[in-house]
Amino acid sequence: MKSASLFLTIFCVFVNIISKGQLVEKKETYDSKMFIPDSILMGYALQPKKLTASAVAIANIKNLNALPFRNLSNLLQGRLAGVNVINSGAPGSASRVRIRGISSLNGNEPLYIVDGVPMYDIQSLNPIDIESLTVLKDAAAASLYGSRSSGGVVVVTTKKGNPGLHITYSIYAGLQGTGKAPANLLNTQEYADLQWLVYKNDGTTETHPIYGPSSNPTPTLPSWAANTNWYNEVTKPAPITNHNLSLTGGNTNSNILVSLDYFNQEGVILNTNNKWFTARFNSNFKIKRHITIGENLQITHRSGLTFLNLSPDNAIGSVYRSQSIIPAIMNQSVAGISHSFIPGEWGGTGLAPRLGNARNAVADLTRNADDLNSDVRVFGNLYIAANIIKGLDFKSSFGGSYQNGYFSDYTFATYENVVNNPFSSLREGASYQGDWVWSNTLHYQRNFEQHYIDALVGIESLQLGTGRGVSGGRAGYFSDAVSFRTLSNGATITEANSYFNDGQKMYSSFLKIDYRYKNRYLLGASFRRDGDSSVFGNNVFGNYHALSAGWRISEESFLAESNFISDLKIRGSYGLMGNVIFANQTSANSNQSFTQTNLGVDVGLLKNKIEILLDVYKKRGSIQNTGLDVELKYADQITNDFSFGASLVITSYKNEIIDLGEGIDFVSSGNSTLGNLTRNQLGHSLSQFYGYQVQGLFQSTTEVSSAPAQPGAEPGFFRYRDVDKNGIIDVNDRSFIGDPNPTFTFGLNLSATYKSFDFTIFLNGSRGNDIFNYLKWYTDFWPSFQGQKSTNLLNNSWTGTRINAAVPKASVKSNFSTNTVVSDYYIEDGSFTRLRNIQVGYTFPGTLINKSGIKNLRVYLQGVNLITLTKYSGLDPELDGRDFAFGIDYGNHPNTPQYLIGATIEF
Repeated sequence: MKSASLFLTIFCVFVNIISKGQLVEKKETYDSKMFIPDSILMGYALQPKKLTASAVAIANIKNLNALPFRNLSNLLQGRLAGVNVINSGAPGSASRVRIRGISSLNGNEPLYIVDGVPMYDIQSLNPIDIESLTVLKDAAAASLYGSRSSGGVVVVTTKKGNPGLHITYSIYAGLQGTGKAPANLLNTQEYADLQWLVYKNDGTTETHPIYGPSSNPTPTLPSWAANTNWYNEVTKPAPITNHNLSLTGGNTNSNILVSLDYFNQEGVILNTNNKWFTARFNSNFKIKRHITIGENLQITHRSGLTFLNLSPDNAIGSVYRSQSIIPAIMNQSVAGISHSFIPGEWGGTGLAPRLGNARNAVADLTRNADDLNSDVRVFGNLYIAANIIKGLDFKSSFGGSYQNGYFSDYTFATYENVVNNPFSSLREGASYQGDWVWSNTLHYQRNFEQHYIDALVGIESLQLGTGRGVSGGRAGYFSDAVSFRTLSNGATITEANSYFNDGQKMYSSFLKIDYRYKNRYLLGASFRRDGDSSVFGNNVFGNYHALSAGWRISEESFLAESNFISDLKIRGSYGLMGNVIFANQTSANSNQSFTQTNLGVDVGLLKNKIEILLDVYKKRGSIQNTGLDVELKYADQITNDFSFGASLVITSYKNEIIDLGEGIDFVSSGNSTLGNLTRNQLGHSLSQFYGYQVQGLFQSTTEVSSAPAQPGAEPGFFRYRDVDKNGIIDVNDRSFIGDPNPTFTFGLNLSATYKSFDFTIFLNGSRGNDIFNYLKWYTDFWPSFQGQKSTNLLNNSWTGTRINAAVPKASVKSNFSTNTVVSDYYIEDGSFTRLRNIQVGYTFPGTLINKSGIKNLRVYLQGVNLITLTKYSGLDPELDGRDFAFGIDYGNHPNTPQYLIGATIEF
């Protein structure tokens, strides 16, 4: 409290000294061509975009909402320089958003500020309700949020009411395709032929329990053998639809917005789905000439069954582990090893020996159809704003969120697998979580002839993450009917859990001052002090500061009359940002600090038809990020009937680990059957793949004997590089074999209008990133798993006559030289270019619709994720993951195509 009192005292003296200045008229206008606000919300207050020396990225809201994604994080991909986004095609999944690289092993999520309320989970925010979105990238812009700012800050304001009465209804609906099935997996006959190749390579003679004696020239298939395409079995085309109804109204003293939204996306994976009901109520009222009160409120109910991306046991992973000979559903009676099957029952690995132990994914997905995962979330704020004296405004805002969730997960007893669940069981639980924030600010703006001062002082209290959860489980149900699935019906209590989170408590005070001279020379400074009681259960204080400066060269006399250069500004900033790592993320809780230096230039050419924004930065903490942000824009009304716009954003960063803690040189992660796939080591970037370098395949016993000693070496197996050149291949010969961090990512948006028609195309992509294709462990090595295999293993693997192969010999042997260690055999180029969106629209002329009471009517056709250009052999090169172990394909959900039709009607 003492620091807050000191700030207020200093500020009051400051106001008294400069009270003779002139009031600054505050306006907020929009660039109609680019749908970008001229004023941006930074650090609790609006600031003119052209007069800031900070590095910010401003979203084009029209472009964001062109895509049919319900989650805001999904919409940011490829739209903003300095923002890397990895999307998943799974319904209801959030994207991984990273602003200017990855700053630590944990806690790199951006801080989202929605109408002044801080959030880390923005899935419930409806993108249609967004008025503006600004990303604060450098310390000068973000450090005012102190210990939560290191991941960058995304400031969102939602729509408000407008004068008059406006009713708008929008709808889109369509179908999601399943995409292409894997093209490199064996059918039933090919799989049996591969078994015969293994016999030949290993010189083995036996009677196979399914295919008969190996002495036969070809294998014999049993009568129950299917030829199942498991990808086609676990996927289906799925509908998607969205309805939104909004009402806005107002006059000079009040305005209101009501927005109602329904979104339903069925997943292309069987029985996955995502359903939302959202209601938003925003209003403000001028109760006196200088006093305004208002509120922003959203209520959301969401439910669905999601897809677990980071697990090889998911439905996509099962496609690579289930043999095609297994029927999804039986069409004849078979006396299996685990069950006597009859027609209509699920098929499975219990039919015969050597079918592996993969589960029937179709059976599991069908049985899970009645599971439930839902929650209700309410968030928003109440505020009061008052003009105290000329140029001095006060605002107090109290807000937060409350979330109540429930889940029910029923697991059936199974019979079809080689290893089965003997009992059915139920897990059921509920939880709640809440947080609140109270912010109070004084904002002062004054002109003194050619001088301008903008000062903000504030205090803030908050509590995040307070909650409670309970869950329980029982097993041994006598009936699988839905009506019997309660915890009161069951034989044995198998689980009882509960938790309580006291949350993070913080008290803060902050000050920000901006000075301008002749609108040419810009200076800014900010300071924040955070007191945090959640770190180690003690009070920990952090001080965060930033300085910025800019020079608007275009305002100088030597450029004032230039017809070519419309705007030219150079700017720089330096500051300290923080990162509070929460207790539920790591046991090594700490309050980390990061410095960031930024240099940038903004250029406007030809009356700002062309805009160029360039930033270089260095962000230094336990991990150092250096990078380049590039944004190029063009917009012009070429003729009365034709306009064209284009924007290109390029994001490039390089990170380097410089501190992992005292005495720690590296941290390994990415657990798998092969061991750890990634190593985070000092002097290297995050999540680099670490293992052996393959120099080819041994071609002869002579080559084996003359090579460095290597366990399991024989013709047809991997030959590894002797990195330390000591004549022995061992753990000391491992090295870094791949890097999932991209050289750069990009997004290109093209738009045009001709008379009543409009056209938009959006591409995004990544270059220079590697992928660890873990699925190869299943498909390219016979002994890895008794599951599906690849056509490469059958047709392109090494044999005595096929000596130039890159795929190792099909053999039952599993050892160091084949499939038990990490090597660069699994590394592939993950670069891609994706046609993310293409849309053609038509707006009906007013002469045709105005007589019916319709003010505006637009219809459109849209395609999403139609084309992906990549060399990657998996389903999708866009892979999620943890910051210290990403770029690994365990069987990720692909981004599948969507075909939509939509309309917007305004009354």
